[in-house]
Amino acid sequence: MEARIEDRRAELSEANNQLTEEVAERERVQSALVQSQKMEAIGQLTGGIAHDFNNLLTVIFGNLEMIQRRTQEERTARLADCAAQAAERAAKLTHQLLAFSRTQRLTLKP
Repeated sequence: MEARIEDRRAELSEANNQLTEEVAERERVQSALVQSQKMEAIGQLTGGIAHDFNNLLTVIFGNLEMIQRRTQEERTARLADCAAQAAERAAKLTHQLLAFSRTQRLTLKP
């Protein structure tokens, strides 16, 4: 009788250990899922911001081009050129944000 009790205790102990491992694995997987969902939300938010920013840059580029074409003053043309270069850098940043949000592919260069 004691042997059967000991066998049953060992079986229950093994089942309890297995259950504990499965619960821990489930918690790890659940945590990974939550992290994945956060990254998905960040990607969607980033994509939306990048598109809105791109729309603003289109207006900025258009106005800077009009200033550069119409100005007669060298200083104004130079300032507009500096602003256009900054807008180009902003456009590159927008491209990177869109790549992050997986709506565009990022072209890797050394």
